[in-house]
Amino acid sequence: MVEVRLQLGSGSILVRLAPVSFLKQHQLMVKEGDTLAVTGYWVAAPGGDLLVATEVSSQGSTLRLRNQRGRPVW
Repeated sequence: MVEVRLQLGSGSILVRLAPVSFLKQHQLMVKEGDTLAVTGYWVAAPGGDLLVATEVSSQGSTLRLRNQRGRPVW
């Protein structure tokens, strides 16, 4: 499972995306310094809250990761 830390003006947040194989299949490769737009929902985790992404956009491409109920599409 790919998780990224997004830098925001007031700090950073941890975002859970999808398995590496799913992201590769859809040619969404994220590297440090990339600008991302993420839609998702918050969940409580032992290390602190994290954002589970339902949709992610990068470099003009948008990929749906989870359906309206939050279930993975892979």
